[in-house]
Parts: sequence; structure tokens; C-alpha cells
Amino acid sequence: MKSRVTWSRLSITITILVISIFLVAIIGSTHNMAATLALSAVLMLFILLAIFYSPVELCVNNREISIKKIIGCKKIPLDQIVTVSPYNPSPWLNMRLPGSFGLMGYWGWFADSETGTYFGYYGDNTDCILLKLKSGRQYVLGCRNSDEMAKYISNIISYGNNDTKSQ
Repeated sequence: MKSRVTWSRLSITITILVISIFLVAIIGSTHNMAATLALSAVLMLFILLAIFYSPVELCVNNREISIKKIIGCKKIPLDQIVTVSPYNPSPWLNMRLPGSFGLMGYWGWFADSETGTYFGYYGDNTDCILLKLKSGRQYVLGCRNSDEMAKYISNIISYGNNDTKSQ
């Protein structure tokens, strides 16, 4: 099963605003080379981090979940998952540890009092699932049809459905 990650309006707005503010600041600081370089470096760092962490698509087969990113892919073996459930993280109440604040989606380490610490890969906080692993790690993943995705994953891990074909 495959599903695209979509960004919320808030995430799109944050992405446009942050990049625009940095570009205006860079253009406005051309008289000060140190400021221009510093602002350019910070903007490039944000963009590079987003390229390596911003999720694009979730793919699930009978062995693993693949979180496809702009560059790279994170794989989570299904046999390591203890529970899967729908989850709606708050864009305002979650404490971002090292994590994005909506820039090109939500990615990185987050924490809240209800769930604890987790690594997030999502674009819209209304379409997420929470994975709890045997190791104690937690992931929040987002995609267009998150409820269907959660049921699909839960079916595979609950029933050991090894006949499920890669889709």
C-alpha cells in the first residue's frame, strides 16, 4: 500500500513565510557580507535538513514501512511494531526538540505529555498514525489516508498476514 504525504495549509504557509523572510533578509543585508553569509547558511541548513527528513510518501509491504523522503528512505520493519493507532499531534502543543516547526512538513523529534517523545514524519497533523516499537521508540507518520493505512498495518502485524503482496 502506498500513500502520499500532503502538507497542511499551516505547513505550506510556514514554509513560504520562512523562505520569504530569509530571502528578504538576505537581499536586505547585501551591504553586510557577514550577515548575508550567515543568513544564507542558515537558510541552506534548513533546506538541506528538509531535503533529508521531509516525508514524501509512505509505502507498506508485508515486511516493512518505507518512509520515502526527498532524498533517502527510512525503513521500519513491521515485526518491530507493537501497536499502530490513529494520532493527531497538536501543531501548537508539541514541544519540538530538534524538529521542524512546519517547514516542509513536520519532521524531527517531538514530545508531548500524552504520548512522550517520538520522531515525526508528517505533513498534516490531522492525517497521522502513531507507531510504538518493541524498542520503546515511537514514530508519528502522516499520509493522505492514515486511517486506512493504520488498519492495513495493524492487520499485517496482528494476523501475521505474510500473504499480503507489496502494493
